[in-house]
Parts: sequence; structure tokens; C-alpha cells
Amino acid sequence: MASVTFSSSSRSPDWVVSPTSNAHLTNDRSWFTDEFTEIDSHISNAHVSIANIPVRGLGTVILPVQQLATGQGHTINGSMRLQRVLYVPDYPCNVVGGPIRSLATIHFSSLTPRGSLVYGDGSVAAIFMPGRNFYQIMLRSPPVGPPLGRSVFEQHPEYGHMAAFTWAEDAQQRCLSFLSAGFPNLAASSCATNREVMPITSSVGVDASYHRSRKRRAQDEDYETSPSTPTSPMRAAKRPRAMGESNCRARRILPAVLPARG
Repeated sequence: MASVTFSSSSRSPDWVVSPTSNAHLTNDRSWFTDEFTEIDSHISNAHVSIANIPVRGLGTVILPVQQLATGQGHTINGSMRLQRVLYVPDYPCNVVGGPIRSLATIHFSSLTPRGSLVYGDGSVAAIFMPGRNFYQIMLRSPPVGPPLGRSVFEQHPEYGHMAAFTWAEDAQQRCLSFLSAGFPNLAASSCATNREVMPITSSVGVDASYHRSRKRRAQDEDYETSPSTPTSPMRAAKRPRAMGESNCRARRILPAVLPARG
């Protein structure tokens, strides 16, 4: 696997899986690869009743994640490639949205009591951070990952429950139609992963039988399951107002009241 060079500046560490969000987003420009372009759109957050949170760009992010190897007792340096990630600098945290379910679903085991993202073949794609009552992805840190900044959840853990957002369908179509002409890679929608093995730093056994028993067919990956939450499909949200522009510029941008990361 080719080595990856990370910038010396610290990055926003707070990536929350939000199955009801219909896109991915980050508040940190440094997470993007060279596949990035500026756009002018907006998203909404029902938790704080804001209909116009500014979107400043769209691009590709490669997340350096921690994984567990199925049945082998060591950890894995993994990566998760997210495309069509929105750049929303005023959002309090980063969000891995519902499109991730084309790749993996949320499961629980004795090794990952807080949960993890699991591929259809039973292997673990990413581990969730213990001690949280929401799904925060554990990232790799130096020297096998980028420098990470301070978590906003240290002072405001409630933000993890406010992560869900909606990018209105008509706003998506206007932006993606515009991008498909000049930026076909950015307009594509997909997720991908990569893995690199590293020695485990603590004694952990992997429950291979659990993973085998939890294999999913592709058509089953449209749902999130948990021991305490009934299975529910992703909900589609309607945009409250129409857009009349020929590109993806929002008609009117209102100030966001969600605190930016600090």
C-alpha cells in the first residue's frame, strides 16, 4: 500500500455516522483530497429548525479509520473513501451519512459493544468510539494518521445527537447536473475502502463466528439494526421551498446558529 502524507495542521476529529442524513459532510477543508470544487448550496437541520445552512464546496475525503481483522487478532490500518462530501464550515461536527449503507451496516458484538460498521462479508469496516451514546468513528492518529484537533464533544456531547441533516433533492440535482459537465469524479456517488495490517497493541480476540452469522446480502443493507432500536428505513425529507436558479446557488442564505467547531 502506498504511503500517505498528512499535513502538519490538526484536523477536525469528530466523524459521526448518521443514517438518516442523505449525504456526507465535513466542516474542515483540510480533509478533502484534490477532488474538490466550490459550490453554493445549503442544507437543513430539523433539530434546530434551520432551513439554510451554507454549503461552500463538494469533494472527496479519504478517512483513515481503525478496523478489526476478522478472526485474526490484530488491528488494521484502514481507509474509507467518501465521495460527494459537502463542505459546511458552520457545522459542529463531520457526518458520514446514509449513503454509507451501500457499503456497510451497523452491528454490535462483544468486541465492539458500542458498535461498528460491518461489510456484507462480515469484516469490520470501522469501529465506533467507546463511551459515546452516538456513533463516532475511531480514526487513526499519528504516526499512522493525521494530527487530530480537539473534539467538540468534550464540551458539547449533545452535538452528536444533532448531527442529522438534509440536502434537499432539488438542490442536489442542480449541483450534480452542474458538476457532471466539468467534474465527473465529484458527481459520482460511491464509497470505497482500503486496508493495511498493523500489529495489535493489546490482547483482543476476534469473534469470527459472530461475523459469519451476521453476513448480509446486498438487499439487506438498506437498514440499520441494533438490539434496542427497531429496524427503520432511511427517511426522505422534502425541501420546504423551491429554487429558481440555473445552477446550485441558494436563493437566500440565512445565518447558521449551530456553533462551529472550536
